[in-house]
Amino acid sequence: MSGSPLLPKDVTSSDSVEKMMPIGSSDNPRDAGTFKALLQKQTDQPTKSAQFVNSPFQLASGIPQLATGPNLATISNQILHAQTTVGDINNMLSTPNLKVKPSSKYLLRNKLSQASQELHTVNAKVGGPNVNLDEHELPAGSGVIQKFLSYVGGSQVALASTQKEIQTIAEKGETLDPAKLLFVQIKLNKAQQLLDYSAILLAKAVEDMKQLFSVQL
Repeated sequence: MSGSPLLPKDVTSSDSVEKMMPIGSSDNPRDAGTFKALLQKQTDQPTKSAQFVNSPFQLASGIPQLATGPNLATISNQILHAQTTVGDINNMLSTPNLKVKPSSKYLLRNKLSQASQELHTVNAKVGGPNVNLDEHELPAGSGVIQKFLSYVGGSQVALASTQKEIQTIAEKGETLDPAKLLFVQIKLNKAQQLLDYSAILLAKAVEDMKQLFSVQL
């Protein structure tokens, strides 16, 4: 085409273009063979990271990828945890000269009575004997601490009866149906929350009393 700059002859010739090596190849034939062999080996053997890998969110939260449902073992562990908390509450209520603020008395009575009721329900659900131990069995004129201790005593009896029934079922090689296990798990979780709340309130009352005694001394 007229007016266009003329290209050098060697540019238009295909003989002057060097052949390019394909990606992943090497000038050394031995290197190329080694690379292909390594690639084939990695393809044939799946890496461990591809098997059952948790997401970063699951790893950060500590939640396993596959969650198992409740069983007799998990229920037994929940009962042991509740028994430990009830024991701590009983020890704090047994503190000499313990005084509870009026604002905390209603909360403690409400939480401890609800926890006792939840644990009685669990005991009945697993087939344990009916137990009834609450403030109504206390003599007239009993103080607020004695009433709290009666709720704690009722919880201890219900937990012991439930644990005994669970052990009996396990020893027979039996189990509870999934719906009943889930019901028991939920009730125990709710009771544990109520007990934990009560323990926090009592721990604050014990701490305040110790500070008061230290100031007086």
